[in-house]
Amino acid sequence: MLNEVNNVFHGPGSKEINEILDHVKLQNTSENISVGYAILTHDNESSVIRLINSIIEFGLPSEIIVVDTGSKDSTLELLNTLQNSNRIIQTYQIKWNNDFSSARNFAIGKIKSDWTIVMDSDEWIVNQDFNIKKALYASDIAGYSILSGTIIEESDNYKMLGIPRIFKTGKFRYTGLIHEYLINIETNYPEETIPELNLITYHDGYSNFSVKKFDKLNRNITLIQKMRKMDPYNARWVYFLSREILADGQYNNSEKLLLRLLTDTGLNFQKDYISKGWFLLAKNYYLTGNFKKLHDILPKLKSYINLTDYTYFETVLKMLDIQNEINIVIKTLREVRRLTTSDLSTSELNTDGEHLDFLIEISLLKGGHITLFEKYASLLENGYFDPISAGLVIGENYQNMLNRSYTKAH
Repeated sequence: MLNEVNNVFHGPGSKEINEILDHVKLQNTSENISVGYAILTHDNESSVIRLINSIIEFGLPSEIIVVDTGSKDSTLELLNTLQNSNRIIQTYQIKWNNDFSSARNFAIGKIKSDWTIVMDSDEWIVNQDFNIKKALYASDIAGYSILSGTIIEESDNYKMLGIPRIFKTGKFRYTGLIHEYLINIETNYPEETIPELNLITYHDGYSNFSVKKFDKLNRNITLIQKMRKMDPYNARWVYFLSREILADGQYNNSEKLLLRLLTDTGLNFQKDYISKGWFLLAKNYYLTGNFKKLHDILPKLKSYINLTDYTYFETVLKMLDIQNEINIVIKTLREVRRLTTSDLSTSELNTDGEHLDFLIEISLLKGGHITLFEKYASLLENGYFDPISAGLVIGENYQNMLNRSYTKAH
């Protein structure tokens, strides 16, 4: 029976909770668990109803708290209509003060349920295949009071794993003006072990349209800069600022911040951002074409970043090396091809130099210089060198490729 539910939890503590969940399936105690959802909105008329409908379909919520931070579109009108027809929905309005934690803490402070799930109005739940109340009941038995979920960016299908957003009501609060995170109210620190519940939501808040509409990039940079002043030794804000200004095209400034993140051991929580920092630095060098620096950090990348990402950067560099070698070959061949007629006349392969033309054409093709190949081929008037008739062996793929391309060029 465990196989039926073993995909409900992942990561630290998941085995223990899944085993408990297997037994919870046989009892009804978990139905007494109450679940409240806390949502922020701001000009989200096109998405907030979609989210609320997905919540209702997913898990019979006890309450849905929606906090609006100053919408000027029809968001509030839509919410009021929905609230009048469904008593579990409550809408509040507050003034936006450039502080996401303040707004979220206001929202979760209104929750009366046993568990709180925090969501954004530009998200929606996509998996409806497990009982959320039984999952939370099993987590409680296992001693876990906070869980994470998975967010998938609709624009590029990028998965953000391990986002803490499901927790026992009253035990946690948010901190940070932006990229806010949950801390335990008693310890004032984030929890170290957070199992991942298979709660999957899609998010379209960072589509090109939304980013431009709400000027999110400039908003994020401004708020993170404020956080750096408030909390200057926290590696979190160094990382997020370097990420945002990289997206803004400030490559030099991003590089400086990343190098500080990776070398300044005086930063708090530095180890939590080392892997991400090395990846961003590699991305910076890749985007700017600084392949020498990218090559220099390859050993660090191999130690810290995801294997597939490392393999990508490593292979790009190898392909560039191959490209450079091919370009050198082309240059050498062209220089030799310019030899005088007397030099060619003693050739044992072809006194017209067509054997060199053949290699130049293949090198142009191999190097991806298709336009140059077609131009070069069109200049040849007397056919082209056939290595097979000359008694030479060459790979069939090269020969066929050259035959087809040469025919097309003529």
